[in-house]
Amino acid sequence: MSSTLLASAVLAVTLVPAPQELLARPRVFEPTAGVAPRWIARGLECEAAVDRDGAWLRMRRGDAAGGFGVRFVGAGAEGPAEGEAKTPQLVNHIRGADPETWRIGVPTFERVRCASVWPGIDVVWRADGGALEYDLCVAPGGDPSVFAVRIDGAERVVLDDSGDLVVTTALGECRHHAPIAFQTTPEGRREVAARYVPRGDATFAIELGAWDRTRELVIDPVIAYVARFDGNDTEQQVSVAVDAQGSAVIVGQTSSTDFPVQNPLIGTRQSPTDVFVAKLSADGSSLVYSTYLGGSAADVPGGVAVLPNGNAVVACSTGSPDYPLLNAAFPGPLVAFSGVAGVTVLSPTGTLVWSTYYTLTTATNSPARGVATDAQGNVVICGSTNTQGLPLGNGGFQTQRNGSVSAYVARFDVNGAFLGATYFGLTSTSEALDVAVAVDGKIAVAGRTRFTVPIQGGFRTSHPSGDMETWVAVFDSTLSNLVYSTYVGGSNDDGEVGFEPLGIDVDPLGCVVIASNTRSNDLPTTPGAFKPTFGGLRDGFVAKLDPSLGGAASLVFLTYLGGTATDNLYDVAVDENGHCWLAGATRSTVFPYVHPVQQAVVSTQFDLALLAMLDASGSTLRFASALGTTIRGLNADRVALGPHDAVFFSGAGGGTDIPVTPGAFQTPGGGTSAVWVARLEIPVAEQELYGAGHPGTLGVPALGASIDPMLGSTPNLELGNSLGQTTLAALLIGLLPANLPTPFDGTLLVDLIIFAPSLLVAPGGSTLPLAIPDDNALSGAQLFVQEVVVDVGASQGLAFSRGLRLRIGV
Repeated sequence: MSSTLLASAVLAVTLVPAPQELLARPRVFEPTAGVAPRWIARGLECEAAVDRDGAWLRMRRGDAAGGFGVRFVGAGAEGPAEGEAKTPQLVNHIRGADPETWRIGVPTFERVRCASVWPGIDVVWRADGGALEYDLCVAPGGDPSVFAVRIDGAERVVLDDSGDLVVTTALGECRHHAPIAFQTTPEGRREVAARYVPRGDATFAIELGAWDRTRELVIDPVIAYVARFDGNDTEQQVSVAVDAQGSAVIVGQTSSTDFPVQNPLIGTRQSPTDVFVAKLSADGSSLVYSTYLGGSAADVPGGVAVLPNGNAVVACSTGSPDYPLLNAAFPGPLVAFSGVAGVTVLSPTGTLVWSTYYTLTTATNSPARGVATDAQGNVVICGSTNTQGLPLGNGGFQTQRNGSVSAYVARFDVNGAFLGATYFGLTSTSEALDVAVAVDGKIAVAGRTRFTVPIQGGFRTSHPSGDMETWVAVFDSTLSNLVYSTYVGGSNDDGEVGFEPLGIDVDPLGCVVIASNTRSNDLPTTPGAFKPTFGGLRDGFVAKLDPSLGGAASLVFLTYLGGTATDNLYDVAVDENGHCWLAGATRSTVFPYVHPVQQAVVSTQFDLALLAMLDASGSTLRFASALGTTIRGLNADRVALGPHDAVFFSGAGGGTDIPVTPGAFQTPGGGTSAVWVARLEIPVAEQELYGAGHPGTLGVPALGASIDPMLGSTPNLELGNSLGQTTLAALLIGLLPANLPTPFDGTLLVDLIIFAPSLLVAPGGSTLPLAIPDDNALSGAQLFVQEVVVDVGASQGLAFSRGLRLRIGV
């Protein structure tokens, strides 16, 4: 039986000092004119020449140039090097006046395969995602121990703690990333250890752990990119939002004087701490724009959202009397050294659309902490204030500040005109930390208090004895009426950790979901909750509320999420199926990871970013992974959903230890904390009926699955039979949907049929187990199912069910 082993190594070039440029982006391979090396991959600042015996990378920085070679030791120089996956792109080489020397319409390819470089081992060169990669393909009987690679022409080559080969050149450092591999087995996906081992004289071999030589070893496909950028100081408090094209807009705080800018609104730092706003291309390889935002005093980010037209809305706290304003509803002037809300809207290319304070001239402290938008482009911000007499427009639910600090919520229309606002709070201090807008326009706010807030129909109406208590409030679209509010917490502190320790979102049905952290061991978890008991020094928790029910019934679910030590949740985003995507941090040595995107690492000293997805019922953790290293701390502060199964996480920390993927935008580092953003493409398991079916004696036969077809699960296909007696049926499972008439009056809804058993279906129905392998390579695959039942009372004696689409995923 034919089989291959793939052990991949990735070359990702990073040259200092050019923080704003992606310096290694070979995209396709083109053949040379019959001379060695036979293939060229070109990039912005990097040329890569590849052949059977290795590659030579030539880099440029201004007038300076340099490079190094990746040489395969003992490679057979004779043999084919053929292009694979031809692209539509053609290249023309026209030099001089003699057309005979011109090369017109040179084809390009995505890959180059060099067969039998060593006995039984092929090398496949790739230009995926802008980075040069090669795979070793070892046939059964091949010996991967013969592989060795030598780095030529470098000043220094070091095998670092992460397993990367760090190549130092005259123009800076380059990385030859460590191999990462797994195998698919009948028991599911299994990691195979792979690492470089030194052989002397800048030569390295690959050492593999135990592996099945009859099975394929593949590279984990889940992470689309992880990008990192920073300056010479500290970046922190990072939020992310995503536009319809899948471009991430990142907002945070920087103290760096050389933060990477691109098409900036403000090109230099204006005060010791400024807000930054950066937009990445959809593939994460480059900056669309990046700018400082602020004035001569401190500016602190509060969040970011993207309008339907692609404009980015930034909420912040500013004390700058010269903060950039345009068409401002509240132009100031500002009290010196105050910290009031700023709201700024940037176009898709980074130009200023409108910008305003939200304040009175006498206000001293009214920072914005969260921002959201609705389908009409209206903007909602939330925060807290110690100011009496904030602008309220036509009046809100609460028209004055109660206690020393009250929460507030304010609205602006798509052009920046002020629409109205409300206070929220009773005694002492109440803060609003995040806001979301429901499909029907209702406004949901999450916050925390040390004493009391107004309660309306909540499942918990009194303040437990904890010092810090979380709360949720839902207002109508005008902020005039309080629809629902409740405390959510226990007898110890809740929502105390993190720069924004509460996240809120609203599902398609209007239920509100919050994520936060707690030290309370007595939260009112619900039956069937994924984790009903407190497990560590601090746990995350997720709660889902239905404001339409009120009282105890309004708590749909509440679950802890954590391991054995300290775990925090900071944000939540709810997808169209009601599943809850979560961002946070963990220090637990034991955590319930599910389909992780990196091998588990253990850190009791530093945080690891926590990325997770809880299903819509709160009972199943369908995805959970750490991201980071044990060297420096890394948090996932925010999560946002994008198109095409894309989920974006953002945070800060880690510095140069952030695991940047090849081809993703990155800067050389040097500050104490860096910005990172990760795009993961994670198909979610789902089922859906389609088509009309054809009725029998008692209607259309029912068809469904007991659970969604998750990786590693065994859903039961539920076959209907309402005839009251056992009957014969056929089950059709195919790869495509169809709409094909049949001679039996019914419609065939399945095509490319791969499985069509004959079954006896019992009265009331029968089940058929469908085992889904735990193999990430199946994520996103679809099956289409239809049941055809023998029913003598039906037209032509057959009844057809509707079609059932099953999509495999987490």
